[in-house]
Amino acid sequence: MRFTEVIPIEFSLHEMNRLGGNLDLQGEVSIAERVAGEKQIVDTPPVHAQLHAHREKGQIPVDGTLTGEVTFLCSRCLDRFRYVYTLPYQESFVQSHEPVLSGEEDAKGRYLFSGDTVRLDDSIADLVLVQLPLIPLCQPDCKGLCPVCGTNRNRHSCECSTERLDPRWEVLKELQWGDG
Repeated sequence: MRFTEVIPIEFSLHEMNRLGGNLDLQGEVSIAERVAGEKQIVDTPPVHAQLHAHREKGQIPVDGTLTGEVTFLCSRCLDRFRYVYTLPYQESFVQSHEPVLSGEEDAKGRYLFSGDTVRLDDSIADLVLVQLPLIPLCQPDCKGLCPVCGTNRNRHSCECSTERLDPRWEVLKELQWGDG
């Protein structure tokens, strides 16, 4: 998996005030470090964000669109496939007068920030990560691998018997049943 250096998506309240309380933002956010341990994720190019922020009643709503792609290994057949997404982004940020941890939220689910700078990277990464499939499939009807010979059943068929009998019942095969 590649780790791409990206410039954080952030803005200062000073800059926002200077521009009349409205701000258009665009940039890229890397989620590669957050998914580094996921065996089914092969590649995660940066997430592209097109956003708009404005001041409103003690908070800063930010909305827009996130686009990107992830290369997965299919959970059934192990083929690589691209998962392309476009997600709506809508979050609110509230200034805290106490130091806060990155990604911390208040009781209403709004992201907190301290100081003059609002950083959007964590909220963007959070949204993308919860939208990724837990069981990625190359196609909804993926046939997977043959459990006997390992053939990818999406490409080739095989003659293997996949009937599985619980070994605890094997002894019943040996019993002779009479006619009554």
